[in-house]
Amino acid sequence: MKNWLRPIILFLISLGTLGAVVMISGLIPISASSGHWPITAWILEFSMKRSVSTYTLTKESPHLEDQRMIQRGAGHYEIGCKQCHGGVEKTNIIGLHTTPKIPHLPPVIKEWKPEELFRIVKHGVKFTGMPAWPSLQRDDEVWSMVAFLLQFPKLDWKSYQKLVHAPGSEKIEHDVLRSCSHCHGLDGNGRQTGAFPLLSGQNAEYLENSLKAYAKGERHSGTMKIVTYNLESEMLKELALHYSKQKRRPLVKQSVDQSAIEEGSRLAKMGIPEQHVASCIGCHGPDESGLTRKPYFPDLRGQPADYITTQLDLFLKGKRGGSEHVQLMHKAVHTLTELQIKNLALYFESLEFKN
Repeated sequence: MKNWLRPIILFLISLGTLGAVVMISGLIPISASSGHWPITAWILEFSMKRSVSTYTLTKESPHLEDQRMIQRGAGHYEIGCKQCHGGVEKTNIIGLHTTPKIPHLPPVIKEWKPEELFRIVKHGVKFTGMPAWPSLQRDDEVWSMVAFLLQFPKLDWKSYQKLVHAPGSEKIEHDVLRSCSHCHGLDGNGRQTGAFPLLSGQNAEYLENSLKAYAKGERHSGTMKIVTYNLESEMLKELALHYSKQKRRPLVKQSVDQSAIEEGSRLAKMGIPEQHVASCIGCHGPDESGLTRKPYFPDLRGQPADYITTQLDLFLKGKRGGSEHVQLMHKAVHTLTELQIKNLALYFESLEFKN
């Protein structure tokens, strides 16, 4: 062994031994109140920034100015993020006593690109308490959160409250219903923005099965998993019955291409035999009486086209999950084109729902 190599090896062995002794002794403080040593904080922060940058080199963000995306992201922030990161003006007190301190987001959002925010929100950050998104299959939900975060620094207290709270939700005494109302409204009419599915008048059995599937992680949604995970079966049933009994208020419809609706109607009623796609109304209706065929299938009449499009796209990619009947949809949509999905969604949105 060369003379200069021996002291280096001995030094490294001594250093490793010293480190092991210090670690075993328990002298290294792990209490959050002690904070990080400056060098530790710098290494962790630098490593985190470099990792986020590296893993987003080829990532491209979608259009993030859609108000429906912003509203969906705001709804999740209120129930899943505000507890630590706080509101418009300052971080939550919890964030002041963690190591590292949880940042108040409005001042720091500008430091990150949209793609980098996506990476952080979806996968979380080790050694910080920042969790991964509860359902990694739902990139659409993560992008909605990013869309909201980009708007967050521009909001004042009143505009934030308007974005995350349905009118009258602050007066709801039932804690779970108040949480649901942030997105769906107390009456299940989805804030009338097209950002959320309409629950009012929906089949109670379908709603209950869906809520249970969300709670078990069988139907994928980070937002819904947070809401349903700790709820008992009886509460899920109660929620389903509540919304099934609500009066539907139709969406304010925008002008659309009538030919697209007509094509969607043809596809829904006749199916697409050459693509091995069955008729939609065979399961979802409406039938001659105007109802769905089976209570455990959702009634799609009047649902926002954006919501239907998202669900069909998730089915197409195998990322939606669902209740015990979900495999039927995997067979039904696997050959649909983007245009066919759009036309079907516009057709069902155009249908009048009658309670």
